[in-house]
Amino acid sequence: MRNFFFLFTLLICSLFISCAGDDAPGMASEANVGVPAISWSTQISSLGSIDVEWSNGDKLLITGDYTGNPGITGLQQVTQGIRNGFLLQMDQSGQIEATMDLGLQVFHDLNYLSFLPNGNPIVSGKAVGFQNVMYLELNPATNTQVANQEISGSGNDKPAGIAIDQEGNIILGGIFNGTVRLENGDTFLGNILGSAAIVKYNASGEVLWSLPSPPAPASSIRGLGVDNSGNIYCYECIADMISLKKISPAGALIYTNESLGSCGYGLEVVNDSEIYLNTVSDILRIDGEANIQWTVASTTQLQDIAVKNGRIVVAGNNFSGGQFGPIEALVRSNYFMASLTTDGRLEWLSTEIPATDVSLSADGTIAFANHATGMIGVLE
Repeated sequence: MRNFFFLFTLLICSLFISCAGDDAPGMASEANVGVPAISWSTQISSLGSIDVEWSNGDKLLITGDYTGNPGITGLQQVTQGIRNGFLLQMDQSGQIEATMDLGLQVFHDLNYLSFLPNGNPIVSGKAVGFQNVMYLELNPATNTQVANQEISGSGNDKPAGIAIDQEGNIILGGIFNGTVRLENGDTFLGNILGSAAIVKYNASGEVLWSLPSPPAPASSIRGLGVDNSGNIYCYECIADMISLKKISPAGALIYTNESLGSCGYGLEVVNDSEIYLNTVSDILRIDGEANIQWTVASTTQLQDIAVKNGRIVVAGNNFSGGQFGPIEALVRSNYFMASLTTDGRLEWLSTEIPATDVSLSADGTIAFANHATGMIGVLE
C-alpha cells in the first residue's frame, strides 16, 4: 500500500510538471520580460517620413525625407523647410554601406519601400511640385536612379503603398483628389477629400491597368500585398472602416470584404492562404477569402506589422495604458513593440522600444524605426 501511494504521488507530480511546461513556452505574462536588447541605434534629425525594410540579402534599407541637418554622414544639410529625399543602406551592425540623396524639393513623403527580383529597391513618394505620386527604382551600389514612373494629377495627391509580385510587376497605391491621367490614356477623378486607386506597371514601367475606387465616399489605402499567385490585396479605409479588396493579376475585382473592423495600419501577405492585418487595435490572421483564422485583441493603436518565418512583430502606441492579448494593465507608454508566433501566441511585449515601423530579416533580426523621433535601431 505504501508503494501504491508513493507511485500515485509521483504520477501526480509528473502530470503537474508536464502541464506547467506546456503552458510556459511562447506565452508572455507581463510586459518587458524576455525582450531582446537593442543591438545598435542611430538618429536622423528633422525627419519628415520613413520606411525601414530588410532586403533579401539582409541589408537594412531606410528611405524618407528630412529638412535641415539630418546628422548622418553622406547626407547634406539643407535649408530649413527644404525637403531632401534619401536612401540609406546599412549592414546588420549599423555600418552605412551606401547613401543616396534623391533630390531637393523633389522626392518626399517617401513612406514605402520594396524590392524587385533583381534586388534593387523601389521607393514611392511624391514628385516635383509636391503633387504627383511616383516610384523610383534605385541601385545603391552605383548610386543611380535606374527608372521612375509618375502618375500625373491635378490635386495634392499622396503615395499610399507599394507591392511587387514574383514577376517584377510593380503595384503602386495612391490617394487622389483631382483629375488623374496615366500614360496609357486612362483618366479618373478623385474625391476632393481623397480617393484610393492602384496602378499596376510591368517591369519596364508600362501601365498594365488601373483600378480606382468610386470617387465617393472619400477613401485611403493602408496597405498593399501580393500573394504567390499574383493576386493583389488592397487594405482600403472608407469612413474609418476596413474595406479589403482582392484583385486578380489582370485587374479584376474578386471580392470586397467590409466586415473586418475599424481601420488601422499594416498588411502582410505571406501566401494565398496566410494573410495578416492590423485593425485599429487588433491583429487578424485571415485566409485568402478573408475568413478570420484568429484574432489577438488589444486596446492599443497599431501602426505597423511584419511577418517572416513563423514570427510576427507589431508596433504601435499605448498612450492610455490598457491591454494587449494576455497582458493587462499595461503601463502608459508612448510606443510599444510586440513579438508573436504565427498561431497568435505572444512571445514578448516591450513598452520601452519606441517603434512605429518594423521589419524582419530572413534570419529573424528585428529592425525598427520611429517616424516621429527619427530613431532607427536593430534588436539583438
